[in-house]
Amino acid sequence: MGADTHDTSSQRKPAVKHDGAKVHLVAFFLSIVFTLLAFIAVGYEAVPRGFVAPFIVLLAMVQAGFQLYVWMHLKDKGHAFAKIAIAGGTVVIIPVVVTFIFWIW
Repeated sequence: MGADTHDTSSQRKPAVKHDGAKVHLVAFFLSIVFTLLAFIAVGYEAVPRGFVAPFIVLLAMVQAGFQLYVWMHLKDKGHAFAKIAIAGGTVVIIPVVVTFIFWIW
């Protein structure tokens, strides 16, 4: 048997595809942009007060979803349990938050 007897087609490939630095840099940059938008909305007094709180909550939800997708690798295979757990928690927490908002309001 010679050194060239190994079949390269049967070699294992990694189960997880790693993203390049570009995806992580874009994610980091967008996180900084979302944070700056929130600071600007609060600091810039021309923005109506009734717009600031919902805008910040919207930015927080977008940033949380974005970070779950990129940093927690929910886009990859094998994360079905995490996706189901997050979806289930979201289904439970939204009515709870809405109930408490209307209860206090």
